[in-house]
Amino acid sequence: MSASRQRPPCDEGRPPTGPHKTVPRYLKLRMELEENIRSGKYAVGELMPKEELLAIQFQVSRHTVREAMRGLVDAGMVERFPRRGSFVKATKPVAEDQKFVAGVANAHDVLQYTALTRLTILLRSRMAIPPKLLKDLGIEDPKCDWIRFVCCRWQADNNSLIGFLNLYVLPEHESIGEAVEHGDGRVSIFGLLDSEFHAPVRRVWQKIEATLMPEEAPFALRNNHGAPALRLLRAYYDEHGRMLTFSDNYFLSDRFQLISQWEHTDH
Repeated sequence: MSASRQRPPCDEGRPPTGPHKTVPRYLKLRMELEENIRSGKYAVGELMPKEELLAIQFQVSRHTVREAMRGLVDAGMVERFPRRGSFVKATKPVAEDQKFVAGVANAHDVLQYTALTRLTILLRSRMAIPPKLLKDLGIEDPKCDWIRFVCCRWQADNNSLIGFLNLYVLPEHESIGEAVEHGDGRVSIFGLLDSEFHAPVRRVWQKIEATLMPEEAPFALRNNHGAPALRLLRAYYDEHGRMLTFSDNYFLSDRFQLISQWEHTDH
């Protein structure tokens, strides 16, 4: 009777998941990297080590590293930027129902966005528009003070915090703050300008860019300073080209998505 064959030991000490199965190398590496992120070894907003360094550290191939990193990206824990590298953006996998999806194509999208989210006002002040913000808006200094509201933006159906904004309104529209608070935060600035001040919006300008969560972010976002973020700068104008209000929005990149759609018809 021939000797029975011995099953080879689990490669790299991986724990068996069945009589003859082992955890794939890329999955084991992903779990180790997840634990390093949760423990703070790789902090939110920090650049992850390059593939070749991880391959040397964990004694695996670069293909294995690439597959492990792809899993972290799919889980919403890591975000990749061309020519910059991979950054940590969350300490745990992000559930799909925590992401808010907004359209940016027309006025209906704007109204839908405000109907599905809510604002909480944290601070109110009277101030001039900062020079850098004037440059970003592409406008000259209007030589007047504005009312600034520092706000948090929440997803209305599950109370998930998705970002914060600095909302600027003209002094004659300062009561917008009370309307937001009395409406439990689910109020459209776009609609209020028309209904309360008879100043309908005729043009919307907006700029969208990838950035990092700034240090000025409110306390509720303290742990996300320096994390990947989406910046949405939006301004509303009346029929005479006068800017009525504008907002400088910062959204957590793993909690917010923007979608645009156009239709072309032949005439």
